[in-house]
Amino acid sequence: ATTVKYGDVIEVKLYDPERNLNTTAKDKVTVSVSGATETSLTLTETDVNTGIFVADIIIGVNITGVNPGASFSISYTDERSPKTPGTAKEFLTESYTLTYSVKSFVGSVKTDKTVYGPYETVTIIINDWDANRDPTQKDTISKDKIFIVVGSIQIQPPSDAVETDVNTGVFEVEVTPDYLYTKATGETPSTLKEAAKYLLQAGN
Repeated sequence: ATTVKYGDVIEVKLYDPERNLNTTAKDKVTVSVSGATETSLTLTETDVNTGIFVADIIIGVNITGVNPGASFSISYTDERSPKTPGTAKEFLTESYTLTYSVKSFVGSVKTDKTVYGPYETVTIIINDWDANRDPTQKDTISKDKIFIVVGSIQIQPPSDAVETDVNTGVFEVEVTPDYLYTKATGETPSTLKEAAKYLLQAGN
């Protein structure tokens, strides 16, 4: 299998002169897809009367629903195989298959700084190419998958982590001291100083 990742562009090319049905227009051929949300893919003749059909597909756009570490296949069946003997009563069929494996990446998490002042906002930065499912737009990582530990309490951020730009695989979400204080204690701090003091004590 050929290894690909989200955002990769693959050119699928088929040569079958017998599918050149119209010598004055570009023909189209449909191939089968398995292991993805899509079940078929349309290839277009490169020019009139060439018998060569191509399609550029983007992993995450034209091919979706394939989890990292999984595979998908593109197949075509030639209904009139050139291997058919001249004495045969009917044409032999021959199938061709391309298999692709979607690479799985190990994610990482960090903050924008290692030391913060008592009133500073913390930016959580997540590197995870597996979450870059659509390379044409900014993806998100659900806040339900992100945890901040304050003392013995696990807290989720106030919003989803958003990709920094299209097709980067880097996601960010911000957390403020008063938000963490409220989530950890169930109360609203009277001042940011109170929230910062609590977080420092919980960290110890």
